[in-house]
Amino acid sequence: MLEYLNCQDISKVKKIILVHGEYDTQLEWAEKLENAGFKDIIPEMGDELELE
Repeated sequence: MLEYLNCQDISKVKKIILVHGEYDTQLEWAEKLENAGFKDIIPEMGDELELE
């Protein structure tokens, strides 16, 4: 995932929503994404998100 995202313009990626996988794995990815400069969200079950 990071290899793919490194080709993206960080300023144009508004947020990355982590919805698959175990929660501990999501947290690990969230940290990696934040360290790479991306904004991420791990929604709670039942949350509704508005996509822009």
